[in-house]
Amino acid sequence: MKKKMKESIRTRTMRRVVAVYYLRKAINRFTLKIGLLALTALAFGSLVHVAAVFNNMPAFSDIGAMYSFGSAAFFNTGVMVQAVVMALGAVTLWLMRDVFRAIQIPIMKLSHA
Repeated sequence: MKKKMKESIRTRTMRRVVAVYYLRKAINRFTLKIGLLALTALAFGSLVHVAAVFNNMPAFSDIGAMYSFGSAAFFNTGVMVQAVVMALGAVTLWLMRDVFRAIQIPIMKLSHA
């Protein structure tokens, strides 16, 4: 009886180990960060009427007006929208850091060859 129970525990444990192994192979950190970026973008889209923002926005070429519009829009909105905008910016910077690191490593390998 003990041998059968030990084998059962061993089988369940190994199944979990194999499942975690393949899950880590399938979903890497970059994929999770892209998913997090998509979720924060969806949260932003559900909280903000994006079409109205683009209709009220000044021309991209007028940098001063864009800065004034952006800061006024950010500070005159709700706390939830501000939190989502900051999370969106943080996830974007986090993702860009990984992309630049991935690009930089092959370049460094080529320069030392």
